[in-house]
Amino acid sequence: MKIHFPVRSAFVRLSLLFLLLRSTITVLGETEDIVWIEGERFDIIGTDYRSASFANALGKSVAEMCRRYLKAGSHDFQGRILVTLLPEENINFKGYYQIQTNRRGQVSLNIRWNDSLSFETTCRAYTEAYLQRYARFNYGVNADKRIQHWVVSTLVSRIYLSLRPAQRAKFIRVSKQSEVSDIRSLLSMPLSEVDEEGLDPYQGYWLFQILRERGLTLAQLTLLLDRAIAGIDVTNELAEFVVPADEEKSENFLERWWQNQYADYLAQEREFCDSLTTSRSWIEAMGNFGVYRASGGELKDLMELWTFRHNETLRSILIARCAIIRLRMERVNPAYFNSALSIGAFYETVLEAEEKHEFISALIRYLNDWEDAKRLHDRADEILSTCDS
Repeated sequence: MKIHFPVRSAFVRLSLLFLLLRSTITVLGETEDIVWIEGERFDIIGTDYRSASFANALGKSVAEMCRRYLKAGSHDFQGRILVTLLPEENINFKGYYQIQTNRRGQVSLNIRWNDSLSFETTCRAYTEAYLQRYARFNYGVNADKRIQHWVVSTLVSRIYLSLRPAQRAKFIRVSKQSEVSDIRSLLSMPLSEVDEEGLDPYQGYWLFQILRERGLTLAQLTLLLDRAIAGIDVTNELAEFVVPADEEKSENFLERWWQNQYADYLAQEREFCDSLTTSRSWIEAMGNFGVYRASGGELKDLMELWTFRHNETLRSILIARCAIIRLRMERVNPAYFNSALSIGAFYETVLEAEEKHEFISALIRYLNDWEDAKRLHDRADEILSTCDS
């Protein structure tokens, strides 16, 4: 038996590692080499280093995405999620993965690691395992049974498309061929009761995208997602966000809004998008004022846009960039969608805001979205290079 693991000085940690491996050896088989990688939120056990390294990189991406979109609860739970990559001959469960929990809130994930396992299914397995750990830690020992399906759909899809953006076309085709759920069913269906047969797995993701595009802030959306993790029906909160103030907040209005928005969004035929690198370069260009400065314009950095917001030349540039961003949103890579949306909102704030705190808030939102997108892009490159090596 061969064991690979990062060196740690704490003898206690090493002792616990071997105690855990003793039980895992029985599952993987005495004759297999065992590879252990200790990650940030996931510990990986497998039978070859390449697979374990790939699984570790994916775990980092999943944890990062969940931390970005789940803000109300804490992610500082003790103990990492144990992921075991199992060869076919050692499987004792149905399906491609099995998530197990114990009374102390610990979560383990067993994956049927073979050639028929899809990357999308792997993303789903990791995300469900992380969300169960997060839910139990923040909302109680049985909270994992109350997690709503739509929030899992949202996060799994965002993680998967951040790493495989070209698959957005498949998402659109599947959803166009599927029956759209009514909004109340979509928002109240627990993950534990989902029958995957015939269910469109992407409608939660489309709901999130529609709300983001229609102007909900990231703070508003993360609140909805966290409440859904806690098992709370957010129908009323959603109505508050989307139903006009002069309109009766009835269920019929919300349902009509959802059906119309869903149909309109998919009808836009967003099947083709730029590559990660192209979108990154484009947004960098949208945030670059080098030509303006070279022509004599006073502007040291983006913060100074507030100081010079009444400059007519600068305003003309911002108006033109807002128009370009609106047109290009159709093609931007999903990983950079939020960045494109927030830089456009930032420029609109420069043009329209009366209070400096509005400007600062919009600038911070853009910079956060931009840094998050670049980290996801770098993580995608890391995972793909690991897969190709």
